[in-house]
Amino acid sequence: MSISASRVVYIGRRLLTGQKIAYWYRELGASDTLGAAKGAFQPYQAGLPVGAIFQIRQPAGDPTKILMNGPNAPRVVGSWPNPADIEAWRLDDLADAQAARTAQRAQNALQGIPDTFEQALDTLAAHFARLTATQKAALLPFVQARILSHSSREEPA
Repeated sequence: MSISASRVVYIGRRLLTGQKIAYWYRELGASDTLGAAKGAFQPYQAGLPVGAIFQIRQPAGDPTKILMNGPNAPRVVGSWPNPADIEAWRLDDLADAQAARTAQRAQNALQGIPDTFEQALDTLAAHFARLTATQKAALLPFVQARILSHSSREEPA
């Protein structure tokens, strides 16, 4: 099997849909120019910092596959030289990782809610759809306050 090698720079985790995270890399050209971005659901190597440059090996006939084990496994060969790029990538990485954790916590907290709650949300969303953005922004804190105050009120016997 013929193997080709290329270099990529790790630019951090990125949020896909919902709470799914992917690990993103940018291809490096011959003169260390950044090329296309590509994602993977598993990191090429765990625990490495944003800005790490990897050498990856692929079967020459299938550039979509990356050899992950043995002597052909991805290996770190350097670090991206521009600290401003690394800092921007790191901030995006942290923001997307936090958004994924928050979405996962929210999904876990909403497990088993009654169908009537879903219906109430659909009704509220339908009413909000008729409002302007300014009206929505003004009404949202009011709705939140009503919901929170209702849960602390005692129901009459």
